[in-house]
Amino acid sequence: MTNNTVSFNNHYYTAGIALASSSHNTVAGNTVTHNTAGVGIGLGAEWGGADSKYNTISRNTVSFNKMGLQIGSSRNNTITGNRFTDNTYTGIDLRAGTAYNTISGNIVTGNQYGVSHWGWFGEQQHILQQQLQQHPQPPPEPDFLRA
Repeated sequence: MTNNTVSFNNHYYTAGIALASSSHNTVAGNTVTHNTAGVGIGLGAEWGGADSKYNTISRNTVSFNKMGLQIGSSRNNTITGNRFTDNTYTGIDLRAGTAYNTISGNIVTGNQYGVSHWGWFGEQQHILQQQLQQHPQPPPEPDFLRA
């Protein structure tokens, strides 16, 4: 999915772009904005399927959503060169079951929280060279985000 604009998808807890049970996809050059009740881009089981693997998310502008990017129960994805700005909760939200994702070269700024980690990971994430605005630590997970 490349060079699209996804906006004003305001149904409760939905994603502007979602990959569930999906592998080897590229989501690039999109603008995902004003999905204020949900997530700009979502990967994994939270979006109605199983894990999503070996996807590339790059060069997207994701702003004015509740969360910019949410990854749950997904492995070996590459998240690079995106702008996650001005989302009302988190820029990047990593959920339990995520592992071996490479997250690098993104701009994460103007969100309530920059990068949040929920649940037990047990395996390594590769979070490299982010341009992050200073954010406080997120509070305990709110009820509306629990799986």
